[in-house]
Amino acid sequence: MAKIFICYAHEDANVVRPIFLFLRAVGHDAWIDEESLVPGSVLRPSIRKEIERSDFFVACLSDCSVNKRGFVQRELKMALDVVDELPEHQIFLVPVRLDDCTVPDSMQSRAWIDMFQPGAKLRLLRAFAGTAPIDIDSVHKALREADLFSPKHNEGRIAFRDRKDYPAAERLAREAYDDIPNPHSKLNEQVAAYFKRKITKRDLDRWVYKLHLENGGHGKSVLDKGY
Repeated sequence: MAKIFICYAHEDANVVRPIFLFLRAVGHDAWIDEESLVPGSVLRPSIRKEIERSDFFVACLSDCSVNKRGFVQRELKMALDVVDELPEHQIFLVPVRLDDCTVPDSMQSRAWIDMFQPGAKLRLLRAFAGTAPIDIDSVHKALREADLFSPKHNEGRIAFRDRKDYPAAERLAREAYDDIPNPHSKLNEQVAAYFKRKITKRDLDRWVYKLHLENGGHGKSVLDKGY
C-alpha cells in the first residue's frame, strides 16, 4: 500500500480526519501532522522528510487553506519541488477540494477530486491504485472492521420496508454513494424506482436475482428477508 502525506489547514481538521482514518482503514500508510508528528520534532525538516519519503501528496484545498499563509503554503511548495524531479506522467500530487474553493494556479493543470461529490472516496483510491483494479469487497470489509462503513444503505432499506417512506429511501440510497458504492446502495435505488413506478416488479425481481448470482451474501439476504 502507498505512503500518503496529507496537507491541510488546521481549521479543516474535522473534515480531513475522516479521510485520514478512511485511508488508514483500507491499508494505506496515511500521514497527518496532528496524528503522526512526534511531539518535540523540528517542524520544517521533519515535514520535508515525510513529503520526500511519500508516494503521494494529498493537498486538501478549501477557502481557508488556499488563502492561508504559513505551513500549508510551505508544504505545497515542498511537494511541487518533488514533482519537478519526477517523470511527467507520474502522479504524486493529488488535489482534493473540501469545499467549492478556487484551485490554485499551480494545480489548475491537474485533475482534482471534490470530496463533497458522490463517489469521491473511490476516486481517491483510484488515484493511488493507478490502472490496478480496486477490490471493493475488501474495502467494505476493512471499513466494517474499522467501524467506518456507512450505515445509510441499511437505513434506506428500513425506510421503505418498515415506514414505506420511499422518498427517504431514495435519498439515503443516493447518499450512500458518498461512501463506497456497494450492492445495497444500488438495491435501494432499484426498489425506490419500483415504488415510483419507473421500473416493473419483474425488472426488480430480475435485478435482485442477478445480485444473488453475482454476490450471494447481499442477494441472499434480500431474497430471504424481502424488499
